[in-house]
Amino acid sequence: MCSLVSLVLTTSIRSESDLEVIQGPHSSCTQKLVGSSNEVNFFVNIYPAIPKIITSKSLTPSSASDLNHLGSKWINNLRIPPLKIYKHSPHCENALIFESTNNLLPLYPSFKSAQLRSLLQFPFNINPQFIHHIFIGKEGWIRKIFQQEDVKILHYKTGIATENSNNSTSLILEERGFPPKLTSFKADQYLKEQQDRFDILRQRHFNINSFHLKLQVVRDRNGNPIGGMGYNFVKTFTEYYNSTFDLSHEGAKNNKQMSNGSWNGLLGSLIDSRADIAIWLGNTETRSPYADFTTPAINLPLVFFTSLPRASVTWYGILFVFSKEVWVCIALSIVSVIPVYYFKIVVENHSHTGTEFLYLSIILPVCAILQEARNIPVQARGLSGLFLFYAIIVGTFFNSNLISFLTLPVLEHAPETPDELWKMLEYDIRYLYYPGAACDLFFSQTKSPMFMDIKKRMKYTPPSSATHSMMETAVMPKMAQLHYDLAGHIIVAENLTFHPAFVPVKMSRTPILDIPIGFVLRKYSQFTETVSYNVGKLQNTGHFKKWFDQTLDIVRGRGISWLKEVKTEERREELGYKVVELTEDAMSATTKPFTLVHFGLMFCCLVCGLSLGLACFLVEIFAPYSHKKSKIVMNRSMLFVKRTPNCNELNKG
Repeated sequence: MCSLVSLVLTTSIRSESDLEVIQGPHSSCTQKLVGSSNEVNFFVNIYPAIPKIITSKSLTPSSASDLNHLGSKWINNLRIPPLKIYKHSPHCENALIFESTNNLLPLYPSFKSAQLRSLLQFPFNINPQFIHHIFIGKEGWIRKIFQQEDVKILHYKTGIATENSNNSTSLILEERGFPPKLTSFKADQYLKEQQDRFDILRQRHFNINSFHLKLQVVRDRNGNPIGGMGYNFVKTFTEYYNSTFDLSHEGAKNNKQMSNGSWNGLLGSLIDSRADIAIWLGNTETRSPYADFTTPAINLPLVFFTSLPRASVTWYGILFVFSKEVWVCIALSIVSVIPVYYFKIVVENHSHTGTEFLYLSIILPVCAILQEARNIPVQARGLSGLFLFYAIIVGTFFNSNLISFLTLPVLEHAPETPDELWKMLEYDIRYLYYPGAACDLFFSQTKSPMFMDIKKRMKYTPPSSATHSMMETAVMPKMAQLHYDLAGHIIVAENLTFHPAFVPVKMSRTPILDIPIGFVLRKYSQFTETVSYNVGKLQNTGHFKKWFDQTLDIVRGRGISWLKEVKTEERREELGYKVVELTEDAMSATTKPFTLVHFGLMFCCLVCGLSLGLACFLVEIFAPYSHKKSKIVMNRSMLFVKRTPNCNELNKG
């Protein structure tokens, strides 16, 4: 037995595995001994120089105390009593479980809750998949204990049969093939039949659980999967290792943890062993004790989508031809030349002043600027020639830029960062509610005033309304849709793309949060190491990006065909038709006629002039009439005073 134990301890159970790397060339793992005192003392006396931990019944006692360790009389013990610390952390262990009457008790009683190791005190919190479990006893006892549920989940396990009913020679037992079958080897055979680290993935059947999203799985009209990043990975992975898989979407709607500690959704299916791999989730503090997460396959930032900025033409665009300073200079030039005209026409010719000459002095420079022909007095022809030359230059520059500024669209600013979305209160914010998702955890726990204000403005919509909500965001102004980056691109490609070169929505430049996403396995799954290696390898070689581009091509083709059908049938009441109109309007290169808004300022001036002229006309009509009437009244009320004869005249008389 001693020779077989030494052989198993010094031989790598999986070549190039993580456990082999941790062990190192000298197999420097801690030995954990479980069994009766006779077997334990026997092993301790044979291998005194190996660090050891002694337990009596289980590999996961409630606490680590001095009773679990060898006393100071043993060399190389783990604990330094004066300092009350441990010498080193046992990153890997070899657990030697000796046969006894009570050894059929569960080695890991709480393995179903998945927290069997992560919350235990050191040194009992080692990943059980980094422990080589060696069962030493009779062959019948070994075969029986290999059928226990908490032993079936272990990756590295070996049996050493000390007594065989048919053959007295000791044997080494290991599980090989799929379904796993316990196979016995002699010492010389054991060295020849070493397994590769990836043999555990070969010829197996995997149960896969996934979200019902096209980012993970794209199906044809018959419901058969044809694409998707998650599906393509599982398909490539299983084909490479000659395995099979079943894909389901059972319980993928709610991924929250219940008040009693149990889980729904993907994690629940993994914990209950209804699924081997889940597609996919981000790691969080609450999820970590219950599941294993592979190397991140993608990054999935939470962003927001808005409609494209609306372009509008201002009614006073004619004023943009010149800057404010130029307009002021032109006005000053007209005002300043009026006294000069008046001087030339009136003063130099000693003519009588009057309103006619004042009007002529004002209208001559104005007509020159407007390039209007008018009879010019002889006295002002020299000045008019100079001013006309100046007016031609100004008019040429004005006319050359006029069309550009009349048709220059003014784009409204759409929010591009969470800070801008927070400040632009006129925007309605929609949020797809995925219970238990990373975005749900973020907004339920955030203390940031900015994100708390955004949360108050959010209108929650179910995932089933994701497409409708995104289409409304594209065709309606002042709306923002919170969504995951890649999932949002899938919806846009399938439902809002009428032309491959035009995207009718705009995505924020800065994400709200960025989540590394990986595949999920049951806590301490025996497949974690090898599946994570394959995920990392395919991610580094660009396969996930390629699969995402392929998924976009599939859904974009469907979307273009559907929108063409909507246009052909003229289903104007649907949002799809509005998307078609929006795309055609943006992609159209036809020359468009000027509208009333282009000439808004001119028509405003015309209306003001007509109103002023009408007012003057009314004044001129009614003013003489009122003046004549007042004269009649005054004539009627005239006083006649009779002169009194002079006193002298009276005396003469």
